[in-house]
Amino acid sequence: AGTSLMPFARLSPTNVNVFASSWSITANLPSGLNLPSGTSFYVTASGFDNASDGGNQELFGNPRSSTFTYDNTASTATIAVPVNNAYYSQLTSVSGGSVDNVGVSTVVLSIEQVGGSCYRPGNNDFAGTCPNWFGASGSTWSWNYVFTTPPWVHNVQYGVRSSATYLGGNVQTAGVSAGFTYDVMSPSAAVTVPW
Repeated sequence: AGTSLMPFARLSPTNVNVFASSWSITANLPSGLNLPSGTSFYVTASGFDNASDGGNQELFGNPRSSTFTYDNTASTATIAVPVNNAYYSQLTSVSGGSVDNVGVSTVVLSIEQVGGSCYRPGNNDFAGTCPNWFGASGSTWSWNYVFTTPPWVHNVQYGVRSSATYLGGNVQTAGVSAGFTYDVMSPSAAVTVPW
């Protein structure tokens, strides 16, 4: 998503705490509607020294200025495969995407075998405690995880959970999940009438 710069009025000296080697602002900071998520802000400062006749002023826009993006909107990771409540006879990978108004840094997965054990990628088994988060591959907006040897067992249900972390560092609060049943047995039919 794109970002935009939002201008703010200069703060008066009474809003700034000045120390020998630093300064800080503790009051009248932007908030609420003046601090929209996904917006970039440019911070610059201008200082005066103690020279007589009003002091010498540093120019605004100096090299020590900074730009930051405020983001308090949670990311959401989505699951495309497996489809929730579906049956699969072959499943060599899981995949999905993620969205955020600024950007997603990571997507992690946890796969549970119904009964309470979770997938361990290094062992390719379901002997881990739940949840057992591990990183997805691909890009954050189009992620996947490929199984070299699919770990599924016939007639067992599994649940895939995904969670995204956005660039600001906050983790998705409500994970997304999709459950499926692995089924590799062919059905059989019999004729009962006529004998």
